[in-house]
Formats: sequence, structure tokens, C-alpha cells
Amino acid sequence: MEQINLIQAKGGQGTSVTACAVALRAAGEGWHVRLDGHDRSTLAAILGARGDGPVMPGLVLGADSGERCDLVVHDGPAAQGTGVLVFRPCYLALRQALNRGVTTGAAGILLVTEAGRALRCDDVAAVTGLPVIATVPLRADIARAVDAGVLAGRLPEVLRTVAHQILAAVLRDAGKEVA
Repeated sequence: MEQINLIQAKGGQGTSVTACAVALRAAGEGWHVRLDGHDRSTLAAILGARGDGPVMPGLVLGADSGERCDLVVHDGPAAQGTGVLVFRPCYLALRQALNRGVTTGAAGILLVTEAGRALRCDDVAAVTGLPVIATVPLRADIARAVDAGVLAGRLPEVLRTVAHQILAAVLRDAGKEVA
């Protein structure tokens, strides 16, 4: 069983949405996925679920119940698994990432890009020492899908692509392949 942990240096970076997107994409590719995290009620709201339990075929939200699982996607740091830092390119997040040590052991960064931010991908990679494995623009259609709780039924294409890039990067390092 593999585990991917979506971590952040400060709140509001997009880890919960990213965790949901990665779990949805993996389940859509035939993996048996368990999605868990520090705030499962938020994850359920993003997915339009009522709480712990099945979300769609191949995807369960909740704590380890002993059921067969190929992949755990965890919203937050965990003792096991591979970390991916979800990061909006601002100096505050960069300072907090370095001061809190969240870059240690992470496989790479998902950069949530925004117009008008001074930091670029190469800036963030150079300072953290981590590769940027994917970028996703901050977009209104993603926010609307999250706010409406319809992400599970209408995963925006840009999130499908980013989720695939994260899966490919992390699982390739673990010797697995992603379709």
C-alpha cells in the first residue's frame, strides 16, 4: 500500500482540495483508495459526501478500517508515506515552510499559481530544494466546484491533470506506474 500526504506550511494553500482531486483521480483509474486527514468533515463537504464511508466506486473517506486499499491519500502530515508540499507562491508561506521544516522528506511541490505573485516556480524550487512537480492556477471554476460540493462528480480537467502528475511523480519514485 502506498500513501501520499498533502502538506502545507500555512493554512489556505489548497491541500484539502488537492487531496480530494488525487483520491478521485486514483479511484477513477481503478485504484482502491482511502482518503483521510485531520479534518474529514471538510473533505466530505468538498466531495459532497455526508461523512465517512464510500464516496464513489474505489474511494472511501475515513480512518483505516482494515479494508483492502492500494493507496491512502492523506490531507496533512503523517508518519508514513510520501509528502507533497502544496504551496501558494508567497513569501510568508515560503518562510513558514522553511521555519517549520515541512520541506524535509517531501518529494516535491504542487505550486498553486496566482496572477501578481512575485515568486515563480524556479524561485520556490531553488529556496526549498524541492522540484515543482505540478502547477495549478487559482481558478474560479475550481472554487465553484468546491463550494458547491460537486468535486466528486465534476472534477475540473486542470485538477484531473494535476492529480495525475502528482500520482505519476510519487508512485514512479515508489516503482509503480500510473496509467
